[in-house]
Formats: sequence, structure tokens, C-alpha cells
Amino acid sequence: MRPALRTLGLCGAAVVVASLVLAALSRGDQALGFALGAGLAMFSIGSFAALAWLVGQKGGASSGFAGFATVVFLIKLPLYWVAITFAIRLGDSAMACFLAGLGLVYSVLVLLALLDSRMHREGPFY
Repeated sequence: MRPALRTLGLCGAAVVVASLVLAALSRGDQALGFALGAGLAMFSIGSFAALAWLVGQKGGASSGFAGFATVVFLIKLPLYWVAITFAIRLGDSAMACFLAGLGLVYSVLVLLALLDSRMHREGPFY
């Protein structure tokens, strides 16, 4: 297994463990807010990855996939609006947990990028 994939798996496992710990220690609205934030952040990263893959294709990809990737990328903003509105209605603690889930996923993404660039520069370090 490539080290970057192993690192991605470990980072994903960290997000799942954090979600389970939060669900065990908090009320339902807080866990729901965290799950919304983490889920939407992963959806956003996936939609951007699909567009990046599409741009990198030599000779272009199928028009069906191009249309699908574009619609998925554009629909994320209304989804964020709906999720934020829902989290605000749940309460202040749910909104804070929504932002924590969002921040955790993006922090894990930055960590993965740093580890991957370090591996390419210095070789495998684990």
C-alpha cells in the first residue's frame, strides 16, 4: 500500500474516532451538527477532486461526467446554506460542533498534504 493512501486511511480513521467520541459524550444535536460539518466538508473536497481530475484528463473526459462533476461542485453552496440554517435552528452548541467538524476535516486534509509533500521531498518516513 502506498504511504499516501495509508496516511489518508489513518486520517479518515481519526475523523471517525472523533465523531464516535463526540457522539458518546454529547447530546444528539451536537453530534448531528458535527456530522453535518464533517460530511459536507468531505463532500466539498470530493467535488473539488472530481473537477481537478476532470481538468487533468488528456483528451477530455466524457461530457456526462463533466456535467455531473460540475453540477455536484455547484450544488455544494446551497447544501452548505441549508446545513448551516439547520444547525443554527438546532442551537448554538450544534453550530459550534458543525464548525468543529468542518475544521477537523480541512485540518486533516492539510495534514495529509504536508505529509505527502514531505514524503516526496525526503522519502518515506514511516
